[in-house]
Amino acid sequence: MGMAAALSTAKFNLQIPRAVEKNVNWDRVESDFTCEPGLAYLNTASMGAVPFPAQERVQQVLKELEQNPTARGYGDLEKAMDDVRQQLATLVGCDLKEMIITNSTTDGMNLVAQGIGLGKGQRVLTTDQEHPGGSECWNYCARRYGAIIDRVKVPLRPKSKQEIVDAFAARFTPETRVVSVSHITTTTGTLMPICEISDMAHAHNALMVVDGAQALGSLQVDVKALGCDAYASCGHKWLSGPPGTGVLYIAQKARQQIDPMFLQGGESAYSESSGVRNMLGILGLGESVGYMNELGHEAIWKHNMALREVAYDGLLKVKSAQMMSPASGATASPLVSVSLPEGRENHAFAKTLREKYKIQVKILPADSVVQRGIRVSPHIFNDEEDVQRFLAAMRKELSA
Repeated sequence: MGMAAALSTAKFNLQIPRAVEKNVNWDRVESDFTCEPGLAYLNTASMGAVPFPAQERVQQVLKELEQNPTARGYGDLEKAMDDVRQQLATLVGCDLKEMIITNSTTDGMNLVAQGIGLGKGQRVLTTDQEHPGGSECWNYCARRYGAIIDRVKVPLRPKSKQEIVDAFAARFTPETRVVSVSHITTTTGTLMPICEISDMAHAHNALMVVDGAQALGSLQVDVKALGCDAYASCGHKWLSGPPGTGVLYIAQKARQQIDPMFLQGGESAYSESSGVRNMLGILGLGESVGYMNELGHEAIWKHNMALREVAYDGLLKVKSAQMMSPASGATASPLVSVSLPEGRENHAFAKTLREKYKIQVKILPADSVVQRGIRVSPHIFNDEEDVQRFLAAMRKELSA
């Protein structure tokens, strides 16, 4: 018996709430995902798995397209892409004219930054925990146009939302033109107080831009309630869509201030300024969104957070690993990060988990606020056994 199998034989009594308000066939959900047998895939926050119905839709679209590429590609399939755009607008609570399909979160953030056109001396207020996909656009503006970037130090394991709000309040200046913040931080999984930060940004006549890569599909996102001017996310993480798909909301009221070249031909999925689109991925994303809607976003959140609590509580008992994610409460999310003890290199450690135990985790970058960090992010296809296998492997490897 291999080590992965040995770790999976234990029985656990904790009851995970696997449905809310409706009966969800979770066994069917698990069977709809096609990860290799025996793999505990705990890295949705990097690249999510695509359910079988969405895989089938991608293959169906390719087959249909190849029957007559011009007639289908600029006909029914083009219209179908805008049907997906309507799905996405409904998902985040905005008007169709405010929804743009992109290739990724990074793509959306780049479009926003290019569309704002920052000038010399204008300031961007962001954090010390942004993903490069949400910060390189501002670094470009600083290098190319002389914009200035101010970074708020987000408290590690904040005790309340107010602690984060206070950290932002102290950093606004009269020159602050943009506030750019992750909805959930990629480093520690901190759920940020976007509504409160949006209010502060607008009180200082600044635009509020949100990197939603770790939120959309994990929790219910309502861009109007958040009060942001732009919200960028992706299809390939928590929405379980194909890679190369993204979502961008730009509020109609902000369109004169956020005017990217990409939208000069309009917001439709295909336009004179967009060029040919990733039809297969976009229509596959529509299938994934429908799949998630059928499960219910509250059920997804409750399920993922229940698994998160198992991981969080278990990791607290691994004495040599330092917890870096918030405790249960208003700033917690399904992402959980720990710092390995000195002398344990995270790349080698993650390789051991993958090769010895068949457990896939995230390796956090060396320049992250989480030194020697690894991260887990369970999703709908995971169950408690996956998390307990991970915890058993952590105890075994770190007690040696």
